[in-house]
Amino acid sequence: MDKPEVGRDRHAQVRRLTGEMESVRIIAEGQFSALGMFVTDASLAADRPALEAAQDGLQWIYSRQEALTDPDADQIEQRGRLLGLIDVTHWALRRLPSTLQAGSDPSSHAGQFLKAVAERPGLSNQELAMRLGIDETEASRVGRRLLAAGVVWRRKEWRRNAWDITPRGRTCLVDAGLADADTQDPDLDFAVGVTMLPHRLVGTIIDADARQLASADRELEPAAGLASQLDALGDLVRNLIADVAGADEYPPDRIGLGVQVASSGGQVTTAPGSGRPGAWDDFPLREQLQKATALPAVIENAANVLAEYEYVYGESREPQSLVAIVLDEDVRCSMIANGRLIHGAGGPAAEIGHLVVQPQGRTCRCGNQGCLDSVASTVAIPEVFDELAGRAAPEASDLAAVLRYFGQGDEYAAAALDQAADALGVAIAMLLRLLNPEKVVLFGPAGLVSESSFPAAGRFMSRVRESGQEHACSSGAVDCTIVPKVYDDEIGARAAAAVALLRAKERLP
Repeated sequence: MDKPEVGRDRHAQVRRLTGEMESVRIIAEGQFSALGMFVTDASLAADRPALEAAQDGLQWIYSRQEALTDPDADQIEQRGRLLGLIDVTHWALRRLPSTLQAGSDPSSHAGQFLKAVAERPGLSNQELAMRLGIDETEASRVGRRLLAAGVVWRRKEWRRNAWDITPRGRTCLVDAGLADADTQDPDLDFAVGVTMLPHRLVGTIIDADARQLASADRELEPAAGLASQLDALGDLVRNLIADVAGADEYPPDRIGLGVQVASSGGQVTTAPGSGRPGAWDDFPLREQLQKATALPAVIENAANVLAEYEYVYGESREPQSLVAIVLDEDVRCSMIANGRLIHGAGGPAAEIGHLVVQPQGRTCRCGNQGCLDSVASTVAIPEVFDELAGRAAPEASDLAAVLRYFGQGDEYAAAALDQAADALGVAIAMLLRLLNPEKVVLFGPAGLVSESSFPAAGRFMSRVRESGQEHACSSGAVDCTIVPKVYDDEIGARAAAAVALLRAKERLP
């Protein structure tokens, strides 16, 4: 059998096998092994049609599996195996010898496609088809090839695809003589992320694939001013870089910096008027950070960095819309819609901490009554517990104490957690009605969100979901998945570092 016939036979067998896998509830071990062998053979033979057939089939099977409302343990494990094969197939396509040759011929559809999105990012399939003189189906096919090669990004703008070029794609154009090398921005090799707290800095450094390489923290003096904090941050960043890359010889333009910092109302801004001690308003933070570290800096609040991180690296693989909620000393929120982080006119959007969820409820620090922050933040939950238990202020509890009392069967601890969960569910229901997101990711302390490890978290998250469903009164509650995830300061620092990588790669505007 000659080579073209071998390729056609492999392609047909991949199509047949993925069709069989689609029709069964539990995929057999032999089917997984057989498809893995076909993918390996196709990769070694540079058989693009067979690899594309495997990728399309696997993605369709996974989407069917993900749509199951009550999967059992075997089906959940099966999803993980499918994702693993999808990743293997994706990287096999990217590594094909002919992958980057696609854009080297300016007369080819691939070359014209790549040049068009370099000149005008955000073109749709329809717009590209008109420019290239082809139909939309062919434009979509060319885009998928270039996407597999890592030379373009694809994002959703409402129901249409929008295409952007990647740094790798620009390099491809330069190599083909279709673009000026002086316009190219170098990729980052590392990124440092820092969570800035009033009395502590938490830092981490990751590589270009967002793998954590090292972490460190540093305590700050209680009375340290902003300048002193910046000096400490600069030292922390330099030490992390020295541990991994060597501070003296590594070019600073290959390292990014992401900083997670919260000021008034969760905003990161230079606008005046916070009036709160230690806030970063009225302070040129980005400029001073770049002076202190000699690195380009990205500054965002916790909700924003976690939303961007979850959008790109989360399990759903770039959902069309996503809301991230951070349950901390206040309740913060951020949203990505159609691949774009939503900013408000003067700071973050979708902030929910001061939504009124309990009319005539507890007085919030903002002066209003019944705000979400006043009942559901990690500071408010112990306060509610103390009030219910009749404890005086000198005996004030913390969240760990509330969870401990809950474990001992204390009714007041249970009531405080229930009030917080119900209030959070009401706020999420408001988001579902207004924004109709595909996914809500709730980041919080393990004791509140790690359902498999803590009984309190199981009760808390069940109440959150029940309250959200009860008050949503729309299809949003059906369409949306609420996913709890543990949050701590190191996770926030890693997310901030990843955002620095993503911004440098123009992955998210």
